[in-house]
Amino acid sequence: MRFRKRLLVGAVIVGVVALSSPRLCAVAATIDPQSCSSLTGVKIDVGKIGRPTRGAVVTSASLVAARSRTDKLVATPEYCKIQGIINPVDPQAPPIKFEIHMPTDWNHRSIHFGGGAFNGSVPAEESATNRERPDSARPIERGYVTFASDSGHSGVSYDGSFALNSEALLNFAYEALKKTKDTASEITKRYYGEYPRYSYFYGASEGGREGYTVTQRFPKDYNGVIAFDPIIDLMGSHIHDNATLSTLAKGGWMNKNKIALITKSTLDLCDELDGLKDGIISKYGILDPVSGWKAACPHDAARLRCPSGKDEGDWCLSDAQLATVNMLRNPFVLPFKLASGSPGYVGFGATGGESNPMSWETAQIGSQPPPVPQPTGVWDMNKYGAPTVPSFGHNNVRFLIAQDPKFQTYDFNPVPYRDRIQYLSSILDSINSDISEFMNHGGKLILREDSCDQFRSPFLGINYYKSLLDKFGEKKVDGSVRLFVAVGANHFGQSAPSQADLISLMENWVEKGTAPPKNIVAVDMDPKELKVRSSRPMCGYGLYPRYNGKGDPKEASSFTCTPLSR
Repeated sequence: MRFRKRLLVGAVIVGVVALSSPRLCAVAATIDPQSCSSLTGVKIDVGKIGRPTRGAVVTSASLVAARSRTDKLVATPEYCKIQGIINPVDPQAPPIKFEIHMPTDWNHRSIHFGGGAFNGSVPAEESATNRERPDSARPIERGYVTFASDSGHSGVSYDGSFALNSEALLNFAYEALKKTKDTASEITKRYYGEYPRYSYFYGASEGGREGYTVTQRFPKDYNGVIAFDPIIDLMGSHIHDNATLSTLAKGGWMNKNKIALITKSTLDLCDELDGLKDGIISKYGILDPVSGWKAACPHDAARLRCPSGKDEGDWCLSDAQLATVNMLRNPFVLPFKLASGSPGYVGFGATGGESNPMSWETAQIGSQPPPVPQPTGVWDMNKYGAPTVPSFGHNNVRFLIAQDPKFQTYDFNPVPYRDRIQYLSSILDSINSDISEFMNHGGKLILREDSCDQFRSPFLGINYYKSLLDKFGEKKVDGSVRLFVAVGANHFGQSAPSQADLISLMENWVEKGTAPPKNIVAVDMDPKELKVRSSRPMCGYGLYPRYNGKGDPKEASSFTCTPLSR
């Protein structure tokens, strides 16, 4: 098998220097695969898990044969598949369901995958790292132990009703991360006889929030964290999202033709700010000395207003539709600061990617206006054509804040619920810039933002990086953190080059002391043919890829990372 041959060669090379260089001792360890099934029924004592539980148990253990790469599935070596549960303290709370994949040939590393949305299921191995280059080996193929959990409840990803149980809510907020990590570490030791030498975390969206969370709450548990597009200001974001749902219900809904109208008008004004007319506003941001980073494009949708203020067709926007646009683009200020310090929500600004796939129509607007009055319980999003992001806001207000399945969330007033909101902010928001303990023990953090992300504003993560600079200074931050921005890419890395082998960058930084460059190259690669269709620099903080004025626009060499202030 090609995978095993590569590991054996690596073992010979590394073994030569093992005596003089302990940091390079990640030699592949081969385990007797017959011992896999014996893990069924293994229990992990409460004393081995760092947050309150009634222990964990392996419910099944089976050996999975190696498989070759296909169009939809990554290549995997032979591994032991573990499924189990972590029992809650409250008998009314659901257990945490987890899954661990332990390769027969182990590289002494582990990686914890984050979830998505409100979680509710264990993320699949195939999709957990799909933002990497398709031609780079996934963690399981490299010999990593990989693991993840459902965060402590089961259900569709937009169902917030789990939060009616306080232990399930705390598990989703952060406790399931620690419980899953400790359980996986103990089972790994039972199988191989030792703990992982290097532990990593990898997550996007909600999983990105979880990545930020572990650096802030469990700073010594991971050597490195890779986090994409994190929903770190969760409470401010979701209250804002529900406010967007309210504007949609009051006549602010619009069809895809109107969204395309907004996109065209925005691109007509700002597309060439980066020196190239290509449908991507690469010069995406500007630093406001008071409010922080925001969109650089000054497009005002009021220029598209229908003269009567009413809906006159697809060539213009009504006042109600402009209210939706302004709700999405402008900063959203709550009547009080959240416990995390957030004043509300930073807003998206004018990015130009509103009509891209998986953008406004799916994320923010929906296929039809939301129902009035609201149906009780958890909405069937498909039945009501509900937009993804405002639906999460609705679920948060209904189940996390009001804790009432019948609560009508339109025009929600947060003031009467201030104490509850502050509590939720204290457990769910992950914008604490004091990651000194994580940095001081050698932890490394690689962050990525997508400039046309319409599920959550890219300026959440960019402003967080700025808060690190403000707190620690550039030299300290450079030793521990990198931020890269994929211009033109949406929340899932589509519509522009965004794929890069960040796992290798992290391994080299943590294990060899080789820091990533400030700017790297991202690609858009055909997942079947594994050929690069286009590439572009994925520049670091405060920089954007400016077209040089000549050269193939599909080649990264035709661009130079340039300060956004120019």
